[in-house]
Amino acid sequence: MFTNKHSREKAIEQKRPENFERLYNTHKSMVYGIALRYLRCKDDANDVVQETFISAYTNYEQYDESKPIGPWIKRIAINAALMYIRKNYRFKLIENERELDSAHAPVDDEKEEGTFTQQDLIAILHELPNGYRTVFNLYAIDGLTHQEIADYMEITESTSRSQLLKARKMIKGILEQKMSVRYARA
Repeated sequence: MFTNKHSREKAIEQKRPENFERLYNTHKSMVYGIALRYLRCKDDANDVVQETFISAYTNYEQYDESKPIGPWIKRIAINAALMYIRKNYRFKLIENERELDSAHAPVDDEKEEGTFTQQDLIAILHELPNGYRTVFNLYAIDGLTHQEIADYMEITESTSRSQLLKARKMIKGILEQKMSVRYARA
């Protein structure tokens, strides 16, 4: 929070269109990547990017200038993605593995043995049910603890742990299937 006149003036200066445009251009790829990890649709990810920067702009006075701005924007992006999921996705935590549709699409293109592109990995994340994907992203990629995830998602810590374990198991199965398809083609 800003405590003196100089800090408030600097916040106003940062909100000038040319300064905010520079901030947007610097961080839009990171924010889009975060949004795409959480959401299956590129249009939804673009909506989250827009919401993130609107929130950053309107709440800039809450930014602590003594810290790097990237992590602050990342946190806003994660929050925006989670809010978007709550508002627009049918969000269901899966407790019973029989509820899953285990059919996965085969690999379409030939790649070097054992390699996956960033797009392949995002596609694998998109194959996960919403609950698995969200917990996996928050824990494995964004580094939150199970307690933080539980607070964010309004679930118990044990549910967070369970969803992560099931997500890892499903990811392993998807990777094994994709690898066996690649090896069968060789």
